[in-house]
Amino acid sequence: MYNIIRDLLFKFDPELIHDLSVKVIGLNPYWVDVIDKPKLVDGIYYRNPIGLGAGFDKGGELINSIHKLGFGFMEVGTVTPLPQEGNPKPRLFRDVISKSLINRMGFNNPGLSVIQRRLEKRKSDIIIGGNIGKGVDTSLDSAWKDYLICFEGLKDLVDYITINISSPNTLNLRELQKEDYLKKILFELQSRNDKSIPIYVKISPDLVSVESLIEVITSSGINGVICNNTKSYVGGGLSGNLIKEDSIKMLENLKGLTKKTIIGSGGIMEVSDVKVRLEGGCDLVQLWTGFVWNGPFFVQQILKSI
Repeated sequence: MYNIIRDLLFKFDPELIHDLSVKVIGLNPYWVDVIDKPKLVDGIYYRNPIGLGAGFDKGGELINSIHKLGFGFMEVGTVTPLPQEGNPKPRLFRDVISKSLINRMGFNNPGLSVIQRRLEKRKSDIIIGGNIGKGVDTSLDSAWKDYLICFEGLKDLVDYITINISSPNTLNLRELQKEDYLKKILFELQSRNDKSIPIYVKISPDLVSVESLIEVITSSGINGVICNNTKSYVGGGLSGNLIKEDSIKMLENLKGLTKKTIIGSGGIMEVSDVKVRLEGGCDLVQLWTGFVWNGPFFVQQILKSI
């Protein structure tokens, strides 16, 4: 049934359908039987290891409803200190044949203060991560200040923090993966991390080498990485089937370099892809494009199989 509905929805503008989907899910329908597959990661008890990746709910509209689709956790954002419109439209595109998405969104979100108010009214006990980034007009040298503002504003309202320095949709953002910039961001956040909230860095699948990045992550004392963000492609970020191989190679590389937490993301389009990530060393996994393609019962299908 979902395939029929999806094929109809795919005839319309992707961003319009995405926004409509967020509204529908936010109505709090009872969709599926929630399945428990408990997991303890960095001191946090997850009802199950399947999460909704950042970018689906940029504004925190689903914090009280997404658990009804079976998810064990979710990320809000990417959040910036001030509201952002993002890049010009159209900025979200489907490749139906390859089951992939291209997005050029550019950190569009309602800003930190709006998301804070929504989190303060949180009723669900689902684990929530705050995915944070820099404003589009903030220089690379001052980027750490934006991350610190968002960290301070969210650390008492979410369960963990993700540092997004790897989106290809904000000009020069990926420069922040370089040692000097990254070290400044991580050490500033850790100096204010009085409650020891877990912190993860979301990395790019386009990185040729991750050794120096892992060294900075290890020395800073943060908890781990999210492997990985979208792949750079014609001015945007590519997700779905077309980055699956890159994501698996990145995971294999990381497992040889670190014993810290790894959250798998990227190219997870089938139940078997989740098994590959968990068996390959991921502690948790995140869905986005696979959720779009497979529909509201996908998480339940995964949990019944792992």
